Amino acid sequence: MIDNKRADRSVQSGLSSRAAWRLLTRRRRAFILFTETLLILIVALVGHLTGRELSRRNLEKREEIIIELREELQKRGGELGRRNDQYAVLQAKLNGVQATLDAIVPSENTYKIVPNQSLLVGGGRMTVGLIGQPANQTVSLNINGREYVVAAGDTIKLTYDDKTTCQVTLQSFDMFKAALNATCSTKNP
Repeated sequence: MIDNKRADRSVQSGLSSRAAWRLLTRRRRAFILFTETLLILIVALVGHLTGRELSRRNLEKREEIIIELREELQKRGGELGRRNDQYAVLQAKLNGVQATLDAIVPSENTYKIVPNQSLLVGGGRMTVGLIGQPANQTVSLNINGREYVVAAGDTIKLTYDDKTTCQVTLQSFDMFKAALNATCSTKNP
């Protein structure tokens, strides 16, 4: 009898999956389908909840990064404003120093003369002086003892000797000073 049971089992185990499914009762089949469906729904629900949690964490991280970047941007903006202020102060100082330097050491061959002052110019070849206060459109210059009335932009050409010619150009003037350019050049024989 024991042999018959073994033979039955071997026959049942050798059945195809379709045949085994048919042998199951209707209730068992319904229970297995329900369990499989429930298992699929649970896996889908867990996947959905896990996805939402990961998404929430990513959004929180993103918000933290945005806040950090805004704070850094404000800090950098303030730093840039301070540097611009420092730059403006330094530029103003530089302009003041440059103006002082230009007043002390004028550009080559450019001179500023105040009324009733005379300067030795052109490499010591000419003496130029401003006679009295400038008029509205002209000034009176004394060059090597001779008086000239000139307007801004006028050029006076002089011969120092046979080989050297000099010229004085009045660049600008106001009530307190006159700016002029004086040069001398030597002719080559």
